[in-house]
Amino acid sequence: MSRVSVYCLVEGFSEANLVNRLLAPHLSHHGVDVYAPMVTTRRDRKAGKVHKGGGSSFLPYRNDLDRLIRQWSNKPHVWITTLLDVYGLPADFPGRDQGYAINDHRAKAAFLEDKLNAVANELRAPPVHSTPRFA
Repeated sequence: MSRVSVYCLVEGFSEANLVNRLLAPHLSHHGVDVYAPMVTTRRDRKAGKVHKGGGSSFLPYRNDLDRLIRQWSNKPHVWITTLLDVYGLPADFPGRDQGYAINDHRAKAAFLEDKLNAVANELRAPPVHSTPRFA
């Protein structure tokens, strides 16, 4: 049986630690390899540095999601998902203001997940593999 790979695009160091220290070891015993690439928020080409984590714009999230989808979406044993802090979303995150107006936490998360899933589908993500999850 082939192992499954899950690429979980994470917002920052806290989410990466959760994936790498808790989820990855547990899922590894069940034939699932989990990777937690962190959102690239800025590239300093002069200094050759890449800044990761957080961010004040949705564009880096979209770009990294697009990169993952282009690289992995045609592979049958690879899933792509996200782990983002719902209260740290950039101001231009799709549907953020409407989502923040929803009082029920589960309904808020579901609304924002649907908005991100719509972006992933526009990037040609297989819908079954692109369900984002919020922390």
